Amino acid sequence: MADQQLQTTLNSGALTTIYLGGTTSNDKLLKLSEIAAQFTAAATTAALDVRVTDNEADIVTLQSPADKAALNPVSVAPTHVEGQFYYNDNTGTFNIQGPYPGIEVSPGHGEHLHVVNNSGAQIDAGMVVRIAGVSGGVPQIVKAIADSFTNSLVVGIAVIDIPNATASAVAITGVVAGLDTSLLSAGQPYYLSDTVAGALTTTAPAIRTRVGGVLVADASVGQFRLDIAVNQNTPSVLGGLKDQATPLYAVTTTAQDIVGYTTTREVVTTVNATTGEITLPHDGDYRVHVTAAITFPSSTSTRSITIELYDAAIRFPYVKNIPKSATEDSLSFSWTLEELAGNVHKLRIKSSTAIAVTFTNLSFDIESISIS
Repeated sequence: MADQQLQTTLNSGALTTIYLGGTTSNDKLLKLSEIAAQFTAAATTAALDVRVTDNEADIVTLQSPADKAALNPVSVAPTHVEGQFYYNDNTGTFNIQGPYPGIEVSPGHGEHLHVVNNSGAQIDAGMVVRIAGVSGGVPQIVKAIADSFTNSLVVGIAVIDIPNATASAVAITGVVAGLDTSLLSAGQPYYLSDTVAGALTTTAPAIRTRVGGVLVADASVGQFRLDIAVNQNTPSVLGGLKDQATPLYAVTTTAQDIVGYTTTREVVTTVNATTGEITLPHDGDYRVHVTAAITFPSSTSTRSITIELYDAAIRFPYVKNIPKSATEDSLSFSWTLEELAGNVHKLRIKSSTAIAVTFTNLSFDIESISIS
């Protein structure tokens, strides 16, 4: 049957069913009324998207990208789901939840660094940390402390408690929210402590590393602004000793230690007034300064005294010749040294002949030129 004849027959209503596989087959062309009886049309009021008011226009509407997106501000963070983001109404920030619950990234307001705590103990939230190695491309962290230049190389602050041997992240810039800052003071600059590892102090130690300041002092919603400046002062150390508790020495040809100082000065170094020793904390180049005023009996012959800078061996000898009729004199010298950490220095005195020497003034100090 030609297509035109078939169309005429169908229009007349004389042909009601066309079987595709014979009269015994279930394969047949269905009428529109039969199709409608088997399927229920979707309700036109069920919108697929808030931008859609007519489901017949769904496809056209959803194929057009939105110009913007608006999130409902929330004051309580939603349950953590990695990759989830929301707008925090309290901080006014757009927050992204990463792999570690309790640590959220706020673009434009701070940065985090993924780390592993291999320090041997838990690092609590709010502790100041430094990098102490790398394993598998991930920095290993320990608590920082301002007792040496190496130990004070702060990288950031722990945002949450980090158990030992656990991967986490630390804040390295920006504002850290949710810390317990109740024991700190808002508006006060804080430095890395030189006595308690990981702690903060308002008193700048000799090795000065500024960490930042408190924006909100509170136990639960505290905010701390990171503003890390490592070794703000030029790395330098100083150790000094001055004047004598017992200034009279019976000097002979055998060198004896100059001990019993009354005044000390320590900047990173360790100074012992009793033994007269200055211990250097770091490798580097140093300069020694010694000045003294002395008195002694007159003599019928010329004499000499020698002041030695000593560190397990004589590092520098300074010889002072004394005229035979003189009863007082002074001396001063300076010398540069290349030192290793832990070296201990002191002064010794000897003479060409036995002589009683009294120090009316004595100053001995060592200052760094360049620290390694």
